[in-house]
Amino acid sequence: MSAKEKTLKEIFESYESLKEICDAGKKRIKRGDHDFAQKLGMSPKAMKKDKDKAVKVYFDKLYERIEEHYALELISTFEGLMFDQFGDTAGVIKGIVKSGYERMQKKNEHTPLYLSASSFIKTKEDIRSLSGAKNILEKQISEELHEELKEIIAYRNWLSHGKNYGKRSGIEEPKVKLPIKDIYGTLMRIIEGSDRTSL
Repeated sequence: MSAKEKTLKEIFESYESLKEICDAGKKRIKRGDHDFAQKLGMSPKAMKKDKDKAVKVYFDKLYERIEEHYALELISTFEGLMFDQFGDTAGVIKGIVKSGYERMQKKNEHTPLYLSASSFIKTKEDIRSLSGAKNILEKQISEELHEELKEIIAYRNWLSHGKNYGKRSGIEEPKVKLPIKDIYGTLMRIIEGSDRTSL
């Protein structure tokens, strides 16, 4: 397992651990531990009125926040890992272009814009976001994975810029909320593919 895969795996395992802790807390409250429920900030009035409903509402909201937090953490970490790889790749390509142009110059071959040749290469600063990077990744991954990545990006954009800010230009709520397990699986498959093909 590569260092990149380990990084994402640790985030996913942290998510699973936190969910297990929440599941245990939910069971504890359902068994009647009212002191623990109050420590979590659950309303005693709501608990007396309809305990099952109060527990469900509280934990549904908590699970949703955990899902969204870990979705953003997985995606932003993946983005950083990809940008590091893009930067390394851009550096190698720049070196190839520079040395190739130098050889052509020495042979008196035509080298248009000799001094500016390396500026034709995209860097990670030129890409700026995962949305911009998906075109580069498109050549490295299957069409199915590329479609899944587009869904993940749309979901991330909604979480980051749409959900908590009302309707914002062009950012619609996704039809399907992506489970963490699916996001993790897709990002791992992209990393495995990019590692194999030396992106």
